Amino acid sequence: MSSSNSNINHRGHQLLHHNSQEVRHRTSSSISSSGKNDASSLFIEDRRGDRRNVEFAAPDRYAVPRYYTVGGGALIGLGPNYRIISKSDTRREVQNIGLDSGRKSRKQSLLAGLTEDDDSLIKVHSSPSQDDDLQRDFLRFSHGRPRKRRRFSNDLGGSASSAESASDSSDGERRQREKPEQDTFDAFKNDPVHRRHMELSRATSERPQDVNAWLTFIKYQEISFSARREHRSTHSAATSRSLADLRISLYEQALSHVKDPAGRHALILGLMQEGSTIWDVQKQASQWQVFLDKDSSYDLWILYLNFMQSSALKFNLDTCLQVYKRCLTKFSSSGHDGPLRDSQCVYLLLRLTLLLWQSGFTERALGVWQAMIEFNLFRPSQLSTDMVMSAFEQFWSSEVPRVGEDGATGWCSNSNTEPEPKVDKQPPEVAVHNLTTWARAETDLEKHASLPARALDDVPDDDPYRILLFSDIQDFVFSIESKQGFELLRDAFLLFLGLPPCHLLLHEPRQWKEDPFIYTPSLAVSNPDISTRTHADTTTVVATSLHDVFGTVKSSMASSDSNTMPSPSSSSKRPVHVVLDFVRRAVSQTARVASKNATPDEDMMEYAIALEAGIDFKSARKQAKSFLKKNPDSLRLYNVYALVENEAAGNFEAAEKVWSTALSMRQPDLPFGNQRRDRDTLMLWWDWVFSSMKRKRFQHARTLLSMITDKPFDLDRFRQAETSEDITHMPSAANQVKTERYLRLEFSACRVSREGRMLLSVVADLLALHKYLYGTLRLGDAMEAYRDLLQEVKLNETEEMDTVSEKIHQGRAQFVHAHSAVYAQPYRPRESWQVIADSTRLFPNNRTLLTLHHYFSQKSGLVDRLRQVDIDADTTTPADGVEAVTAEAATIPPRRGEENKVTSVEFNLEVELNRPSYAGSTDHSIRAAFRRATDQNSPGFHCIDIWKSYIKWESSLRSLVVGLDVLEDDEEQQQHKKKKHAQQTRQHQNQQQQKQRLTNLTGAFYAAIRACPWSKELYMVAFADDYLVAALGNDDGLKRLHESMMDRGLRLRTNIS
Repeated sequence: MSSSNSNINHRGHQLLHHNSQEVRHRTSSSISSSGKNDASSLFIEDRRGDRRNVEFAAPDRYAVPRYYTVGGGALIGLGPNYRIISKSDTRREVQNIGLDSGRKSRKQSLLAGLTEDDDSLIKVHSSPSQDDDLQRDFLRFSHGRPRKRRRFSNDLGGSASSAESASDSSDGERRQREKPEQDTFDAFKNDPVHRRHMELSRATSERPQDVNAWLTFIKYQEISFSARREHRSTHSAATSRSLADLRISLYEQALSHVKDPAGRHALILGLMQEGSTIWDVQKQASQWQVFLDKDSSYDLWILYLNFMQSSALKFNLDTCLQVYKRCLTKFSSSGHDGPLRDSQCVYLLLRLTLLLWQSGFTERALGVWQAMIEFNLFRPSQLSTDMVMSAFEQFWSSEVPRVGEDGATGWCSNSNTEPEPKVDKQPPEVAVHNLTTWARAETDLEKHASLPARALDDVPDDDPYRILLFSDIQDFVFSIESKQGFELLRDAFLLFLGLPPCHLLLHEPRQWKEDPFIYTPSLAVSNPDISTRTHADTTTVVATSLHDVFGTVKSSMASSDSNTMPSPSSSSKRPVHVVLDFVRRAVSQTARVASKNATPDEDMMEYAIALEAGIDFKSARKQAKSFLKKNPDSLRLYNVYALVENEAAGNFEAAEKVWSTALSMRQPDLPFGNQRRDRDTLMLWWDWVFSSMKRKRFQHARTLLSMITDKPFDLDRFRQAETSEDITHMPSAANQVKTERYLRLEFSACRVSREGRMLLSVVADLLALHKYLYGTLRLGDAMEAYRDLLQEVKLNETEEMDTVSEKIHQGRAQFVHAHSAVYAQPYRPRESWQVIADSTRLFPNNRTLLTLHHYFSQKSGLVDRLRQVDIDADTTTPADGVEAVTAEAATIPPRRGEENKVTSVEFNLEVELNRPSYAGSTDHSIRAAFRRATDQNSPGFHCIDIWKSYIKWESSLRSLVVGLDVLEDDEEQQQHKKKKHAQQTRQHQNQQQQKQRLTNLTGAFYAAIRACPWSKELYMVAFADDYLVAALGNDDGLKRLHESMMDRGLRLRTNIS
């Protein structure tokens, strides 16, 4: 009999047996206990059976136990003719031997007609005698022999307590039997989770066209499913698959009823997301073709691009590029409004160029960005729309210097200067089929030949991708139509280079840098070592996040040639790591073209100065002066110039001179149009005051804050107050009230102005510092000011205000850290941790908050030695999330930023890698952390940097194995020569351990190239690691990898054949 029939027999017989036993029990009990039910009634109401029968008309298949044998091969719960004929770990096949044609029953044998002469055995049950002779010498107190041995206590007290507990247990069981039967069916009907489930189900039946009813019902399935499986404490793969199956069926039902295009797009998107977790590649591909032909939206196309790029079985670079080209053409001519259309197309361009860069086509990736920046930012204004593309083709074919190259002046300059011909570095000779030397030559060429070449350059003739023609970039060039689109284009270019975005208030770049296909740890640089770089939290944070740019450049320069212990911060190669000079020139030229406009982009100019300061502060000082010559009234440029003197050069006196000069330009009674320029002075005050605080010059900072309302800045008064230490020169109470009132008015004015919202965090920090300085350096006064201002920000629930709120929370956390580590004031670690923990719950993907939260967790002793404290451990939500669910819980949208993203995943890995062994860190805990981070449902599954760190960490364990073998061999030969058996045993254990580590290493590597099949860098890791080469099978394994790279269409610069 087949397995399916046996499973049906299993469930059927169990259900029949259960129901028959229950009916017999119910019938006998109801007839004997009461006379309410009529004896002739044919129906029995089962109110204690399996409630799954009420929901699904069948028992829960996951609750059906396996068959177990008892006595002669019989099965518990089935008749005597059933036997187990085969069994495995997952199922047991049952067969009725009475119906099996291969077996002969007694009825079919020749002995069937014979009668059995054996008399039936009669078992006499012993019963207690009621007429025992009490005059006998021996009386039996317990009738019958106990079936199990009984353990007696040695003391009489223990015996008495055992007897008493047994008596209590018997009384309890008797009272339980005497209680009326609990109405579990009514309890199930009154369950709030079930009632909400029925309400949502009824809503889909009454309004089948309502997509919101379907989406709410589908979303509620996770809560309802968890409540139905409360008896299971673990979340297994079968549970996840069952939930996905349930949701997929509901999505399909909804699609059969909903006809609205927008509603269908939402349902299809959810269906494909659920299907990607359980469907195979062929099933997904067939479903994509069905939906893309009929229903297509931007989100659906992005999900399809993710599928095509990450499918290890179907990935091919040419096919993937065709999908990108098709998608970019579709949405560039979609007819949407300017900002939406520009946002969609710029994101597609960013994904496309990163795919080209990571697959080895670096020249084409950089060339596409050169074309986009020249076409949109340097376009001549006199060209008509129909002549733009032909004119741009002529410019590209002329091969004049383009953006990022030395001597580039832009398309609009009409420059005819031809660059000097360049000569490519000659690659080393590669022996035939020598993959090790081939890998070294390939890596060397990528480092020195990443920029596009020209026809006049001396390049190898056998490489057709070195020279970039116009036809190679034509299909990916489009026009930007909105002002926000130009800002997004610059931010996307910076993300491609491996730098943080520039415009902080734009929501899209903040989302893009969390995309696993875009993310790199350099985009999340924020206080990389909080225990040593205590000044990082008090350095200046201007509109361009200056300290992020500093940290990104410095970390990239420090780790560019590093071969140290791997960590999640060892990012994959981006242009900032490979072609740093190109990056410097491109950012500077982009900022310069912005300064030629009527409204200069000060954000980009600040960014360019900050980037240069992270490399060479002398060059940054020169660049700041050149920008100031073209924009002499820009207070923000004066501020950045002062920051270069203070932070990069370390000259605080020169910085104060620049700040005082800029503030003396402040004019009183500015008209309304110049209020923005007046607000720019707030950033100057912020940087000057907090730079003084970092040097613990509290009186200096207090004096500066008291002069914040002066217009213009009185330098003589400031110097007089600074030199005098008399208490009479302390700011008066009236001055304190005036300063506080001014800052609160500025906060209210910035809150209602879009351009001023970027300064809200600056004003909040100044107001908190004002309370802090005049409250004798009490941290509670500053925290109270932050709390009041955050309450005001909550009144405006917009994406921009969410960004502002996050910046204020981040500033508050940095203030708490500065109070303890920089200002060296007494503090309570647990209270500081609680303040930062509240912010981290709201913004769990903010790297600064995560770092400070971990820092104060260690200070307050809240980190367990074996397990990391979960951020949500102190919340009031129960562990299973069921008891706290109300009827409206499923319809409330999740709080913004609550879901985990790549930043939090990468940070958890870094914490585990840096955890010392005495605190519970082992190889197994680190490997488990990597496996959680690279799980298919994790945000880090498609992140190249996490996979690269995983492989390098597994490879780093080889030193432990080799060192152990050498040490034990030397000691055994010198000290224990006669103990050969023990030595062989240890060597065998080491060999098994090394074999297991090789298995783990190869497993991590193959999983990485399956998750990220487009990454050439992950493939090349195998060729550069001797330990991994040995694990893969030396030359045979490397040949298979080389063939796989060629089949997928990755760029191979050197021909090994």
